[in-house]
Amino acid sequence: MGLDRTWYNALVDDTGASDGTVISKSHFDALLDSIEAQLKPTITWSMPEGVSSPSPAAEFSALRGSWSVANYDGATQSEHRSFVGRLPLTYNSGGITVTLVICAVSATSGTSRWIAAFERMVPGTLDADVDDFATGQSAGVAMTAGSAGVFFEVTITFTNGQIDGLLAGELFRLKITRDPLGTTGTDDIGTDVSLVGVSMRET
Repeated sequence: MGLDRTWYNALVDDTGASDGTVISKSHFDALLDSIEAQLKPTITWSMPEGVSSPSPAAEFSALRGSWSVANYDGATQSEHRSFVGRLPLTYNSGGITVTLVICAVSATSGTSRWIAAFERMVPGTLDADVDDFATGQSAGVAMTAGSAGVFFEVTITFTNGQIDGLLAGELFRLKITRDPLGTTGTDDIGTDVSLVGVSMRET
């Protein structure tokens, strides 16, 4: 649930100043917005903890320095890796922002494109032999550091209606796919890109 804003109606003044003498309702709303944003739950994964990999490629999991990563092929096929999680009980039916941390294996520039999709794990309904992911959402990032191995973030946003009907406290899978063929947007890096970690947050 969001913060209850009814209780302070008698304590604030819409005409008040912002100098601390009388707080206006608009300033109080801004304060509560800031508090509410910080209270929203975040789920974070790293490689390979909490991860299952349906990819058959032996080189899919790798080390980059001392970092555990998942290497996604460039220009040849769409590989994916699935994360299992539980939506926090504090989820308030808002949108979800998924953030991927990636780095290029050898490329020093180019744009990398990624797709994320949710699957609601409903006991008594979902069949382990049949994937049932909702339509994926996609985004890309220009990797312009000039050297391989530098971390970049890809931010993929979802509305509440795009996360397969997930409710607070329910289990889910989150499938992360690279789109090297550019079916959803530009991916012009012809070599591997590593997925380092994933986080998601209600927005």
